[in-house]
Amino acid sequence: MGSCSDYRYRGLICRLFGYAASKDKYGQLHLATCKIIKEGQQENYNTAEEAISKGLYVPVFTDYYMQLSQIDNRLATTLLPINQALAPAIEEVLHYYAYRPLPNGLGKSA
Repeated sequence: MGSCSDYRYRGLICRLFGYAASKDKYGQLHLATCKIIKEGQQENYNTAEEAISKGLYVPVFTDYYMQLSQIDNRLATTLLPINQALAPAIEEVLHYYAYRPLPNGLGKSA
């Protein structure tokens, strides 16, 4: 439903990007976080917003999106909820390891 059902058990994406930024149409960074952090940690939110405006480094969602797009544009542009996105991501990694050439000196696979 687009929100954490239990903050203590939130997904890795929320833990990694609890305080990330997005760019507006003018290229200015703005803190992008969930409602729980905005309201429940308002002092931290305001401090982070001020630090970003002063040039503090913060992860930017579009930067990570562009990196993913360079790896596999098809997967990067397919928008899915995180639980549904995990299956194709894992399949892609497994296919890579199943069909890659063996490292030198290992001979043939079983």
